[in-house]
Parts: sequence; structure tokens; C-alpha cells
Amino acid sequence: MAIARNKQMTKRKVNSLETRKKLFYTAVHLFDSHGYNNVTIDDITREAKTSKGAFYFHFKSKESVIIEAIREVDHQYQEWYNALADDIEATKQLLMFSDKVLNYAKSLGVDVEKVLYASQISIDDNNDKMLSDENRAIFIIFSKIIRRGQELGEIRSDFSADELTRIVTRWIRSVIYNWCLYNGNYDLVEDGLQFFSFSLPILTKSFEQDCDETGSRAHYGFNALRAQRGRIRNPTPALESGTGVAPSMSATGTKRASSAVKSEKTNPSAITKKNMSLEARPRMTEGQQAKKKRTAKASTSMVLKKVPTKSAPKKAKGGMTAAGLKR
Repeated sequence: MAIARNKQMTKRKVNSLETRKKLFYTAVHLFDSHGYNNVTIDDITREAKTSKGAFYFHFKSKESVIIEAIREVDHQYQEWYNALADDIEATKQLLMFSDKVLNYAKSLGVDVEKVLYASQISIDDNNDKMLSDENRAIFIIFSKIIRRGQELGEIRSDFSADELTRIVTRWIRSVIYNWCLYNGNYDLVEDGLQFFSFSLPILTKSFEQDCDETGSRAHYGFNALRAQRGRIRNPTPALESGTGVAPSMSATGTKRASSAVKSEKTNPSAITKKNMSLEARPRMTEGQQAKKKRTAKASTSMVLKKVPTKSAPKKAKGGMTAAGLKR
């Protein structure tokens, strides 16, 4: 953690920065020696010979020490890039820089990386989102290497330098995150460099040319996704204005229906196919038909029994009806 001194800085300010630096390096040393989860703030202040109040004056929590560690390494990345020779191929520079990033992550330890990633995906908006900050040195350096490679014809140009930079930094994060998922039980640098050695050729100009010549489906699909971006970000409304139906049914559905009717009129075989589909249905056996008739007959008789019938008028003695006697 470099401290820039100038004549305007007071002795108190210098002492404050020195205390912050001491707390920072003490915390990082303890994290590395004992594991992040096994170190308390009391351990840090005791080792640094400072008060707990001094720690909270400079850092909000243990997590903020890790964020500071990321800021610190950005300065180291920039110094490394400034000393990098220009005559090295862009893909080799990308591999060399990836090696440096992975080695630093490994030096922090898997416990620190877990805490860092957990803080970055936290719903707390107050957390400093360092991993996705594209103004950081890691993004800027990758972008410079890629842009220079494009100018020299080494890196593919069908994607912008910013797009390719996002791809590479996602690779970096995915490699480190996967290492955290497996609790650091394999070598991060070895695994990461193997991954990048396999993946980096995709960024080269020769790969782009090969795709153009062979019509690679992967290349086509990748560009097809890019072409869909506008429609994905601005999806078509579900219903067309005034029609009350989905767009896919308003035009396409009507067209399909009309074409089907037209096909039947002009192509008699279409009707024949319909008749064939009806004839293809399984037919009932004689026993099944007889059973069906018996069931229908029994149902009819039951219904008739329930229907009330008019009784014949009663006859009085002498052969006359009751109505005739009244008259």
C-alpha cells in the first residue's frame, strides 16, 4: 500500500496513513497464516499494536480489508503492464497477465476469495462492487492488450475490444469461483492456465477466418445471439394494438389457416388424408357392439320407468264413467 507524501500533508495525516497501512498488511498476513474465518479484529489490532477504534476508523469490517487488498493489487497490475515488452504477441500477453491475476488470487487464499465473492453478490448495495467495476486496472489492461492485438491483426475484430474484455474477465472470475466451490482442493494457477490455453485461441484472428471459411455453427450461433440483443432488450409487446391476439397468431396463424383451406380445395389428397385418419381409428368387435346395444337398451328402459303415465278413467257400476254420472 503505497503512501504518497507531499509538503501539504501534516504529520498527523502521515501517521494515520501509516496506521492504515500497518493494519492492512497485518490483516492480510494473518488471513494468509491462519485463514480468514479464524482471524478476529482483536487479533489484527493486537498484532498491529493498535486500538480497535483505530481499526474501525480506517475499515468498516474485515471484508473492507479484502476490498482494500484488491485496490492494492490494481497498482501492482499497472506496474507490471508498464514494464511489459511490446514485441510479445497479444495472446501471450493475455496468458501472462492471466497468470499474474490467478497467482495473486491464490496468494490471498480460498477463504479470502470466498468472502470476496460472497460480498460481491450480496444484496447489500452498500458493498463496493470491485469485481464488476470496469474502471479497475484489470479491465483496462486486458482491454489495452486486446485493442493492440486487433490493430496488429492478431485478435479477431468482429467483436469490439470491450466485448472481448468482458469475455476474458468472465473467464477469470469463473475459474476463481469454481476454485472456491471446490474449497481450493486443486491448484488454481495450473488449472486456470490450462483453461486459458484452451480458450484463448477463440480470440485470435485466424479462428475468426476459419469460422468464416467453414461456416462454423458455433460461430454462427454466437453472432446470431448478438443480432438478437436488440429484440431481447426491447421485447415485442404480447398483444398487437386493436387485434386482441398475440402477434404470432394475428398474421402467422391466419396465414396458416387460410393456406390449409386452400390446400383442401386445390388438393383432393388433403381430404383423402383426413378420411384415412378417420378410417384408421380402431373398430369395435361384435361382442363390444352387442354390449354397447344392451347398455343403451337398459338405460332407455330405466328412463321410461321413471316417466309418469296417465291412468284410464274409472268406470262406475252400470258401465258409465264417473264423469257421466256427474252429468
